[in-house]
Amino acid sequence: MDGDVFDASTVVWAHGVNSSHALDLALQDEAAILEADVIVIEGVPVMGHPPSTQSDITLATWLEKVKPSSKAVKLDFKTVEAARLSLALVTAFSAHKVEPVWINSDVLPGPNCTGEDAAPSRDDVVSVLQAYARSLPSCVLSLGWWVRAGPTTAITWEMVSAMYDLYADVEADGVKHRVTFPVPARLVLPSVGPLRWLVAKTGGSITLFDRRDDGTTVTDLLVVRSRFRVNQVYYDMTFVDMGRLRTEIWKTSQNCNKL
Repeated sequence: MDGDVFDASTVVWAHGVNSSHALDLALQDEAAILEADVIVIEGVPVMGHPPSTQSDITLATWLEKVKPSSKAVKLDFKTVEAARLSLALVTAFSAHKVEPVWINSDVLPGPNCTGEDAAPSRDDVVSVLQAYARSLPSCVLSLGWWVRAGPTTAITWEMVSAMYDLYADVEADGVKHRVTFPVPARLVLPSVGPLRWLVAKTGGSITLFDRRDDGTTVTDLLVVRSRFRVNQVYYDMTFVDMGRLRTEIWKTSQNCNKL
């Protein structure tokens, strides 16, 4: 039992808030964290998810609309260029917010990715993350792996070791930030050992996400939850019934309280 430890399953997410309409809806609903993707079109950071090359809202406008709310934001930068061009905007936004800004990007090759996959240099990744860490001391670093379909169905020890080394380089100035590692939910159960090591080593967490038809079930998520502390797993899920998951978690807690 984790007593009064914060339960990350209680956090409600709005995922893919990449248009003016989606943002208007998300600002009115119960979501505590708005997740959105940042790309660059003609040198301007805008909201959108590859392969899209169109957007109806710039990052600057998106942040201005969120600023008066009590919502936290998770910005998923799809390229190093998008992150660099957005730094000043995000820094100014953060100065007006109590809630931390989550800075997300896939930073290292993961399952079924090779050195031939197009990716920024490690030095460029560390440099831009250090810039955010210095400018946003309260930010949450959300550091993920590129994942492709293929025979490898787990996050390996080699992958978590490389991630820890990158995280240590970003934090080389000694200022610790909260950190989470986004992982496709379907890969977590075969990866529990390496991921638990990484979470323990960094004092961080994992953030689960899903894709349509990846087969993740509420039962799978309950098993994952049993392998970590309740404050170590966030659920940014789109295609799993989170209401049912929270109900099952509540039932489990009630049964424990009867013991």
